[in-house]
Amino acid sequence: MQLRNAAVTAAALAMIVPASASARVSASDPAGMVAQLVKMGDKAELTRDDTGDPLINAQINGWKSSLVFYDCNAQHAKCQSFQFVAIFDAPKGFDAAPLYAFPRVHRFAAVSLNSQGDPRISWDVITNNGIADDVFGSAVSGFGTMLDAVGAIVFPKKPPVAVPDAAPGTNR
Repeated sequence: MQLRNAAVTAAALAMIVPASASARVSASDPAGMVAQLVKMGDKAELTRDDTGDPLINAQINGWKSSLVFYDCNAQHAKCQSFQFVAIFDAPKGFDAAPLYAFPRVHRFAAVSLNSQGDPRISWDVITNNGIADDVFGSAVSGFGTMLDAVGAIVFPKKPPVAVPDAAPGTNR
């Protein structure tokens, strides 16, 4: 009986150890998120926003994006969540109607228009004490796929161009 209990315990521990041993990504470690983005082949730079919270300026699938941090403490650390954000500098006469279907297809996506009528795409991720790096990778990949789809609508015959003097996360 003891041998059976030991075998069951060993099997249970074997299932737990790989999950806890996997790499974690957390909004409380923005530098680690930058490292993970770079490891995935994207460009990323850690900076600070106007309030002092972390901000990552990135290029995901070639599209200029930002990772904006939320739920940070008074010292602008220990953030609990972040938001992918990208703004597309749409040409005059752009019809935004096709974008309103995006949240129905991409359930994590939020689509809005800024004061200039340009599409703003965002996607919230809560990390708390961390998420597995492959889950983070799936979120980055999903956001990148969504950016490709939005870019094809906003710029139907134009490849993405990251504009150095534009606001973080702005594509033209």
